[in-house]
Amino acid sequence: INNPYQLSLSANGPRMWGVFVMGQAADILQAPTFDGGFASTNYSFQFGYQFEKQYLNEGNFQALFEFVPMISGLDQGRFIPIIAILNGIRNNKNGLEFAIGPSFTLTKMAQGVYDANGNWILKSQLPAGSAIDNFEKRMDSRGTVELNTSLIIAIGKTFKSGKMNLPVNFFYSPGLKSQRFGVSMGWNAKDRFKNK
Repeated sequence: INNPYQLSLSANGPRMWGVFVMGQAADILQAPTFDGGFASTNYSFQFGYQFEKQYLNEGNFQALFEFVPMISGLDQGRFIPIIAILNGIRNNKNGLEFAIGPSFTLTKMAQGVYDANGNWILKSQLPAGSAIDNFEKRMDSRGTVELNTSLIIAIGKTFKSGKMNLPVNFFYSPGLKSQRFGVSMGWNAKDRFKNK
């Protein structure tokens, strides 16, 4: 569905993020490598590019499909590819936006168990014939790379200065034991306000 007489705003372009991690994932990131941690920090920077595809434009609103490939962890000496696929709605008049969707990343994971003292023990470290069977899977620098998914909820606004668009977004990724939140900004220098 498209309204050919309504102006449309596109925010295709590069993105930069600042991401903070809380909960169990933050503890694992900051733990030493001999304990399955990454000897890192609970915050990092990400770089990427947002591709947009409008599939509905009615009145002052448009619905968007957003594809955002990015790279994280370079400031920590790591290379972590991430892809987010979002479904969003944007107000063409004031630039306000809401989006939600999944993200996919490659993460080192391992099976293990916490002992009575709260120490994490890998399944492979347990003695042969152990009766323990309540294993769980979590991030671990000694594990194997696996595909990991999460949900992203984002709100934001695109500011306009001449022919330059400056999208600024805040996002949150909920989880049972860990959460992530952060802010992103980007730009494009093309005249994206145009009649569709």
